[in-house]
Amino acid sequence: MSKLAEFLINLTQDPALIAKYKSDPEATMRQAGLSDAEIAMVNNQDISAIQGVVGDDVSLTPNGLVKAYRK
Repeated sequence: MSKLAEFLINLTQDPALIAKYKSDPEATMRQAGLSDAEIAMVNNQDISAIQGVVGDDVSLTPNGLVKAYRK
């Protein structure tokens, strides 16, 4: 499983991570070990690029995970 997939899954399940992400998304993603490219994908809500990285590990929709936690 990619770091991005693991991060997105944890972001839906861990209240402390959600709070950290809402407070400082970029620092939280960096602490999770995401690359600059992965951080850009999340910040830009590039669902197709994210899905290409996470594959079948995470299901995303235009109104799904990434947008739900966007600051």
